Amino acid sequence: MIIETGLSRLELRRGDTVRLDDAHGATVSCAAGSIWVTRDNDPADLILGAGDKVRIDGPGLVVIQAFEASRVAVASNALSLARDARRAPVRARLEPARTAPMPA
Repeated sequence: MIIETGLSRLELRRGDTVRLDDAHGATVSCAAGSIWVTRDNDPADLILGAGDKVRIDGPGLVVIQAFEASRVAVASNALSLARDARRAPVRARLEPARTAPMPA
């Protein structure tokens, strides 16, 4: 599958398989259901449930298979980087609040 639009949303039925060629830097998110994700030259396969996501850190083929009816989003590298950049200032503002001691 060639993904050039920044964000692709997929509705998968049980057993459906999607092949992502050269997805380096993309983020795969499981919005509903459960999926299996395997990456070329990576012995650790992943199982994602609703709300889980993974960033594809290396080059090569990625295969996604649905264990059940599932909704999946694949965000391209550029979109993933832009989203992370927008969230960074929010994280920086929230981090001190999380680490500050509770008032007595």
